[in-house]
Amino acid sequence: MERNAVANKTSATLADYMALDEPDGPRYELDEGELVVSPSTTLRHNRILNRLIVQFMAKIEFTNLGIVATETDFLLGPATVRCPDLAIILATHYKTTLEGRLPLPLAPDVAIEIVSPSDRVSALQRKVNQYLQAGTQSVWLIYPTSNTAHRWIAGASEPVIRTLNENWDEPQLLPGVTVPFRDVFPQE
Repeated sequence: MERNAVANKTSATLADYMALDEPDGPRYELDEGELVVSPSTTLRHNRILNRLIVQFMAKIEFTNLGIVATETDFLLGPATVRCPDLAIILATHYKTTLEGRLPLPLAPDVAIEIVSPSDRVSALQRKVNQYLQAGTQSVWLIYPTSNTAHRWIAGASEPVIRTLNENWDEPQLLPGVTVPFRDVFPQE
């Protein structure tokens, strides 16, 4: 999750989190009882996210394979709420009754985070572990500075790393859906 400043932490309960009135700009997440405040994303982050949304809407949502979500809070544990940059909920897990819930009481099937150079490796690994322990089947960390993507799945000690000349794909979850990373990373 690319940010243009360092995140702050404050202790909070799930009830405290739910009572927040979020101003424009900063995003909040609840990290095992610690309220994490992050400022707005950068233009490069948003360009990558927008390109992913366009690709996924056409290949996943418009073909009824699942739901593509951004800016959506997911309840990953009793004191953990995460808001991935992009999430995919498979059609088999999606229920229209979830649309009004905040946070969604489930883990996304796929979570995608766009990483900033200021993100700490330990914080990213913690977030990946929280997703996977909550039932997310695949977590992708997109690294704009190196034009790479790291795919984490449960039980793996290391991610699978994809480069600019490779594709995003989830053959077990979304057969036939591929997105060339060359179409995702803006080339200046």
